Amino acid sequence: MKKDIGILSVFAIIFFVVLGIFFYTEVINKGTSFYMFTKSDSNDITNNTVVQSIQPKVLQSDPVVGTSNDPIRIVMYGDFFCEPCKKAYTSVKSIIRQKSGERVQWVWKSITNITNTESISSAVAAYCAQKQGKFWEFSELLFANQNSFSTEQYIQYAKILNFNNEVFNSCINDNATKTLVVSQSNNYQKELNINETPVIYINTTRYTDTFDVPALLNAIKNATTEKK
Repeated sequence: MKKDIGILSVFAIIFFVVLGIFFYTEVINKGTSFYMFTKSDSNDITNNTVVQSIQPKVLQSDPVVGTSNDPIRIVMYGDFFCEPCKKAYTSVKSIIRQKSGERVQWVWKSITNITNTESISSAVAAYCAQKQGKFWEFSELLFANQNSFSTEQYIQYAKILNFNNEVFNSCINDNATKTLVVSQSNNYQKELNINETPVIYINTTRYTDTFDVPALLNAIKNATTEKK
């Protein structure tokens, strides 16, 4: 009897080991499906930079301030429903104003949290605003009103910004738009292993934690010797 129990115990151990290996493999293969979008509050920027060999790609459809010839490029991956993203966005906006005339390009890329409907809907609405040529104005309204994301609210912003309301309404209610925006986000996450927001690239250096103005200005100073 004891021998039978011992054999069963061995089989039980083997079963759970195999199950554990299977689950780990699934997590690695599915990647972003298991991502949790959180941010640390650390203020040590030196512990949160990674020099990347992969340069973020800038698409023709991306919202951009500046030109591709500017020596400094700031690429921000963010979520409109993310409070740290609002802070980072505000810091970058301040830097762009301070560096006016100094050739700094700013590129925005939306990251969506697939478990959060407001994250997805706001990214879709911003994409549709970009189609109207007013992404930056629309994003200001989104970040200023993070607690009131809804289709009705997006339509109200569209009226304030004098959009073609019929075109905008059609865009935000089109499932194809949602599919495209989420797909783009998934691609960004997989290409650059993004598992939190915000993430900022200044030329080839990645920053994932501290986004106050002095830290970013110092990062830009360090990036002046780099090539995009």
